[in-house]
Amino acid sequence: MDVLTVRLDNNISKKIDIILKEFNYSTKTDFVREAIRTKIIELEEQRTKREALKNLEKYFGSIKTGKTMKENNILIKQAGEEFVKEFTKKHDLE
Repeated sequence: MDVLTVRLDNNISKKIDIILKEFNYSTKTDFVREAIRTKIIELEEQRTKREALKNLEKYFGSIKTGKTMKENNILIKQAGEEFVKEFTKKHDLE
């Protein structure tokens, strides 16, 4: 296990102390570990969405649909979100 030293300003540290009590974290370390895990999951989801959109644009971006670019982008975004939702469910990433 790697050791990481983090300096926090007093305001953030006090907010964490309040959260520790309210949500029954045993230590600041436990809270920080969970926060990091949550952020990693969030960023991985963003990466997956970005890659899905890129692939959708690659394969469907040049199709003539009779819609405006804005309408096409909305449809591509919706399709990407649906893909991510199904991918997440399929691979138990929730």
